[in-house]
Amino acid sequence: MIRENSLRLWALLAGTILFMALMPQRGHAAGFVQRNLASDIPGLADFTDPNLVNPWGIAVSPFWLCNYGTATYNVNTLDGAPTAVVTTVPPAPGRTGTGRCTGAVRNSNNAAFQVSPGVNGTWLLSTEDGLITIRQGANNIIKVDNSAAGAVYKGLALRNSPDFIYAPNFNSGAIEVYDGNWTRVSLSSSTFTDPAVPAGFAPFNIQNIGGKLYVAYAKQDDAKRDDVGGVGNGYVAVFDTEGNLLQHLISNGPLNSPWGLAIAPADFGEFSNALLVGNFRDGRINAFNASTGQFLGTMNDPSGRPIVNIGLWALQIGLGGNGGDPTKIYFTAGIPGLGGGVQSHGLFGHLSAAGTVGAPPAVNVSGIVNNANYAAGTNAVAPGSIAAIFGTNLTEGSSCLPPSCNPTFDNGTPRRLRAFMSGAQVTINNALVPVPIFYASTTQLGIQIPTDLIGTAATVQVTVAGQPSTSRTVNIDAFAPGIFTLSSDGRGPGAITHPDGTLVSATSPAQQGEVVSIYATGLGQVTPAVLTGALPSGTVTTVTRPTVTIDGLPAEVQFSG
Repeated sequence: MIRENSLRLWALLAGTILFMALMPQRGHAAGFVQRNLASDIPGLADFTDPNLVNPWGIAVSPFWLCNYGTATYNVNTLDGAPTAVVTTVPPAPGRTGTGRCTGAVRNSNNAAFQVSPGVNGTWLLSTEDGLITIRQGANNIIKVDNSAAGAVYKGLALRNSPDFIYAPNFNSGAIEVYDGNWTRVSLSSSTFTDPAVPAGFAPFNIQNIGGKLYVAYAKQDDAKRDDVGGVGNGYVAVFDTEGNLLQHLISNGPLNSPWGLAIAPADFGEFSNALLVGNFRDGRINAFNASTGQFLGTMNDPSGRPIVNIGLWALQIGLGGNGGDPTKIYFTAGIPGLGGGVQSHGLFGHLSAAGTVGAPPAVNVSGIVNNANYAAGTNAVAPGSIAAIFGTNLTEGSSCLPPSCNPTFDNGTPRRLRAFMSGAQVTINNALVPVPIFYASTTQLGIQIPTDLIGTAATVQVTVAGQPSTSRTVNIDAFAPGIFTLSSDGRGPGAITHPDGTLVSATSPAQQGEVVSIYATGLGQVTPAVLTGALPSGTVTTVTRPTVTIDGLPAEVQFSG
């Protein structure tokens, strides 16, 4: 019997990994590294969260994410895991469809912004429908409703003691202020006015950073509801909490519908203490001197490539504890993907300074082979099979090798092997979603070839700490059978077991007529089909049953799957 069973292999696979004493070379200090914590796209991040569609604002602590695409306001842990705390965002009264949340803030004063007299409120939202809400249980209660007037709130900021919330109305171009009793505050015509911002631009977002209100402006479309992208379409001004202009900080330059605003941590590499401004339209983060507005540069990865998350929204420094690592910047983005456009999917992650990084990963020439027999050639690997990648600097310096370290699964349905291990990710044909990783060392990775891969060749690229390798090409065939072995060279005794699960060996040989299990990979497509990295929900069999010979004699194959 032939059975392809990856999960039972790991006790046997320890011998198939080449343990080499090559350590990654240490290199330079530059750039930033992105870690994807959660996404609605399975396999793209450490956790799958179906609610995470076009997430906008972040309120902390813990991480409350408002998801425009699913009308939810929910809690994710600091490592991205979704929780059972999910609330519903309401639409404007009299309107069909779902609510569309944008800004999110936390109130720390129990005496202000109450749900009702004597009922404290903590978590606030603004929506594009002109609403401001407060969370109560599984719902968000409408406390301010300017939907009939056409208000379009794109963000939200809060001040405690005294207590005010600030809502940028993209339609009217004004920043509206409400006190702790939900009453609108009358403002003079000069309040929250920056004469350096021309007509046609309106406040797109507002953030309270260190007691100052930073306002990002974007260009209005004709309906004054959505922004118009374009390089230079943006301004940033700074006001005090009374609405007095303190400084016109940034004009045009690399701004392109800026929304995310944050002051970087003091130990954030080349952009320490800089004002970080995230562009919604091109997904880039640009750094500016927080005092003068001087442009300092664009956030790049260690290889010098701009870090891009199209549909970028919030930037939030970690606050410590369940509010995140204070050396990191957390972000949300309404990314495209799987055939959908911008804002059709979502991503929650963090960015950190690369520090001193090693030399970039390098994949050996002909270094992508069948993980069972290490055989390269015209039929090197098959869709769905396990492949080995040989090279140098393939992890950030650590290893995850069986039996002491094993692959883990995400929380999605179906559950899938994670695609991030020891700082390494692997993409095939520049796909959006990286492939699952079974094990990792500095010189060898074990990956699964996507089950739906088509074609006769594919490009493979390893990325470690933001640094990509040169792409290598591997040949693909519908079948690339290989029997796992117990040696470190792919040529020793086969991984074959008796019916009781014990190994077939010289001291415990197979008997004539005995049914044994042979562990193999590359046997072709299975039915029913199984998603890449996923556990099968039941018994699966290979579409094509292989032939097996023992010393040249045909053996009866009772099962193959």
